[in-house]
Amino acid sequence: MNKSLKLKLELIRKEIISEIIARKTNQQLDTNTAFKFIQEINNATYKELQTLAIESVIHNKKVSDLFIDGTPLPF
Repeated sequence: MNKSLKLKLELIRKEIISEIIARKTNQQLDTNTAFKFIQEINNATYKELQTLAIESVIHNKKVSDLFIDGTPLPF
């Protein structure tokens, strides 16, 4: 995997974590759920992030919404 693709996937990871924190701040997520989501996304591989990005295009949704709102994902 080239460096450019890895950087884009890290930006996806960062966007998801930012959305988790925003939802926690707005009290849409409780602390335990937010922590669990952050652990999951930090442990996600580049392949899983890439799959998530593809799913977001297919479903025409933001990547963070797919991850947080529970759209079935392959990991």
